[in-house]
Amino acid sequence: MTLKTEREARLLAVSKRFDAGLARFDLSLWDEVLAPGVILHKDSVTLFDNLHGAKTVKGYFQEYIKRYHYEHSPLAGAVDEHEDVAFSFHVDKGVLPKGATGKTATSTLGMFYHVFDSSDKIKEIYFLRQLQHDEAERKLQHVPDIASMGINPDKYRGSGETPREERAEKHEHVAAIYNQIWATGDPSKADEIFAKDAHLYNLIYGSKQVGVEAFKGMIHGVFKEWDPKEHKTTIAVSAGNKAFNFWKTTGVYKGDWSNVYGLTLLVFNTECKISEVLTFMQPFPSQRRELLKPQLQ
Repeated sequence: MTLKTEREARLLAVSKRFDAGLARFDLSLWDEVLAPGVILHKDSVTLFDNLHGAKTVKGYFQEYIKRYHYEHSPLAGAVDEHEDVAFSFHVDKGVLPKGATGKTATSTLGMFYHVFDSSDKIKEIYFLRQLQHDEAERKLQHVPDIASMGINPDKYRGSGETPREERAEKHEHVAAIYNQIWATGDPSKADEIFAKDAHLYNLIYGSKQVGVEAFKGMIHGVFKEWDPKEHKTTIAVSAGNKAFNFWKTTGVYKGDWSNVYGLTLLVFNTECKISEVLTFMQPFPSQRRELLKPQLQ
């Protein structure tokens, strides 16, 4: 959405300052934007318990700064003042362990979802990202080939089109239908909201599918194993051709009680149909058993 109020601009500035701390390798920039009791929610791949408190949260990210060379570059974002949230989608270019020899640098995508308190400080952080190659080798049973997806991060930079409120409203409506499909398992409206050649990316697993029929097949496949009990979502629409979605779902998947969250970026074409879906998500318990090395489970 286009920024219409002072508070929206303020929330966006807080989100940008958070990114600046990572880009400048200076987390003291966070001192003015983190609430004292801020919570960093676990991703169930690199972090298995929530972290509490500004000092602890900063320490987690400081370890990343100490371990890796990287160039942190925000690509796109959105805020919603009524929901007290901001999204930030970014790329870390050239990620390489410090002191490593014979290693290949990796560019990784990630997304932050910030929840703000009444003083406009960040009180909750949800953060999901791709793993750097060396990190994936240490943690995962099978290293995903994220380069094979052929994603050019810079194509997502900025608004992507001239901001128009009418289009933003259409994008929000389409995003709501997309969420409803995932809440119910009924893809009957998929043709209304998807471009026929839409690209669907699972960024954690490094997989790509193409086409609305592939999306329908994905829905049918998931809901054969998934018995949802609750599904909550928050949408924020950018000033251009994107919508951001935070979702949290609870239910039974392959016999396991599951409570997982995800972050999704929807990209729209000029007809206000979804042309790309880029998804990060916590793994379900059964997926964790398949994904992580035994010693990390």
